[in-house]
Amino acid sequence: MLINSARQPVVAGALQIPSWLRAPLSLNNGSPCWGVLHRDHAEHALELILTTIPPVHWADLWRIEVEFLDRPGILFRFLDFLAARGILVQSCEGCLSSSSTGSEVSQGSHEMSFVVSCRHYDKSLMDGKSPERTIDNRAMLRELFYRIVLHFSDDIAFSGNGRPRLRVRRFDFHRRLAREYLGEHRKPNSFVISNPLTLKDDKIELPRKAMKLAESVLGKKQLCTFTAGTKRRIVKGYLYPDDELQPLRIQILIEDTDFQTPREVARVLSDRGINIIKSSIRRGRNLRALDGKRPRISSLGFRLDLTCELPPRLRNRSDIVVSLRSEIGKIEEMRRGGLLTILE
Repeated sequence: MLINSARQPVVAGALQIPSWLRAPLSLNNGSPCWGVLHRDHAEHALELILTTIPPVHWADLWRIEVEFLDRPGILFRFLDFLAARGILVQSCEGCLSSSSTGSEVSQGSHEMSFVVSCRHYDKSLMDGKSPERTIDNRAMLRELFYRIVLHFSDDIAFSGNGRPRLRVRRFDFHRRLAREYLGEHRKPNSFVISNPLTLKDDKIELPRKAMKLAESVLGKKQLCTFTAGTKRRIVKGYLYPDDELQPLRIQILIEDTDFQTPREVARVLSDRGINIIKSSIRRGRNLRALDGKRPRISSLGFRLDLTCELPPRLRNRSDIVVSLRSEIGKIEEMRRGGLLTILE
């Protein structure tokens, strides 16, 4: 599930994360978080990734999904089982199961999901000690899977084909973070927030080095928008220049012969993710453009006025304007003497 927030200005490195956006990730006031700030070269923006999991665990994170029968103390016994093997639980979620069948209906069952760190899990010959943990070129913890089934054979729910409702798989997103930003060959124009940031009054304050990176790429005025990814257990933010959000005003004067032009213009804007927030069409004679110019038309014409909002993750603004001039200028009616004005 993805949750998005509205745009906000970045004031002295402080970013506000609304409670409704961070609640599914259990990120509360006073909670520590870590992350990465890096440049998105495909867009004129910086990407900020925040997580409640410390960087030392990113390379060896796993997700355990299991369905237990409703037995007193089962959660405590399972956590104790993991702790005895050096497996640290980073987050835990649970809900009543909707897939119980047969005799399990009377006692019910719970679906549990754990994000765990196996950084100190080394009491296994089959699963190995390296964070790679691959068997037959597949990332897996086969011995841990078998031991969970044997140890909790009376507590785990089984499906109709006799298989236990248990999955152990790699938590891939954080592993990619570790490879790209914690290794010797980490990406340039990036900053790892290795010292925890503390959420206070719904705000976090970026470190000074992170703000220097933002100012060098985006300038002194920035805006930010956040997205929460509950599946990956992260909050992702995009920082971009404040001046990139000024709306574009586009005006087209053309001869009143074919009303296909507005449709073609809307298609060009839509293909680039540009939203039309206001539009108007005026018909008449001797129409003038915003800059006072007149088109080369002699008969009745119409004027199309558009106010457009540029997307938050934007490349260079001047490149967008040049591209729009080129694409709109190719429309047949524009080539016959239409006049295009774009106010930046």
